[in-house]
Amino acid sequence: MVKFPQASIKATIDMKKIKSIRYYKRMEIPAILEFYGVSKEIKLEVLVAKVYKKKLLITSMKPIIIDANDYGIPAKNLIALSKTVGGLSLSDKVAVNFVLSFAHNK
Repeated sequence: MVKFPQASIKATIDMKKIKSIRYYKRMEIPAILEFYGVSKEIKLEVLVAKVYKKKLLITSMKPIIIDANDYGIPAKNLIALSKTVGGLSLSDKVAVNFVLSFAHNK
């Protein structure tokens, strides 16, 4: 069985800033992206919106660019991946956008 690595992001949001939001606010959040055994500091440019009394929606305003070279992903892995999709040319960079929804249960 072939194992594929997972990416994880760790970030902390200042709740004082969240509480001060009336409807929505653009924010920059420092984070750590871990992928393929390598950790890198990144900045997330997000829009934080209060969508209901106890719900938050956080969406990326700018994609996270993951560069295979920054994370030590071997070129042979990209070539092997390319073969699984009919030999299409694949970039060593990928843009990732996200939308997160949080609900306060109390």
